[in-house]
Amino acid sequence: MNNLQNILREITLLVTVILCQWLIMPWFALYETAPDLLLIYLLLRSLHLEKPAIAVIGGFLGGFTFDWLTGGFTGLSSLTLLLAGFCGALTGRENEKLTKTSLLILGFCVITFCSGLQLFIRLAGLPAEQILISHLLPLIFYNLTIYLVYINLFSFKKKRKMI
Repeated sequence: MNNLQNILREITLLVTVILCQWLIMPWFALYETAPDLLLIYLLLRSLHLEKPAIAVIGGFLGGFTFDWLTGGFTGLSSLTLLLAGFCGALTGRENEKLTKTSLLILGFCVITFCSGLQLFIRLAGLPAEQILISHLLPLIFYNLTIYLVYINLFSFKKKRKMI
């Protein structure tokens, strides 16, 4: 029963973040750049999950649902969120003690890679310089700012024994 409650809690949190990303985050867009709350949530949540498969499945289903709701490229968000969940779960599994520096490096690498992958596929017809300067750099800056505020406000001590 406890396992079922954990799965239902994870599904409820994921649905809540998907709805926030879909309905609320467009209001916070600056120069057509809205923060990717779903990516940040999945990356940070996957650090503490007991089973990394839950992070990967959650990333895939969350991305697929978000693509379906927004009418975007089906599978693009699934791919990037799956990768973010996997990277977070792998980092959380390998590191017993997460420092702010390791979280910053993880966030920078994963957010840059996932955001870049999404933008270069979605905006394939535009020149690379325009994608980089007009879209990718503001998106990375915006997402990393939210990410840094979040990791500085909340503690990231392990709540489970690492196997």
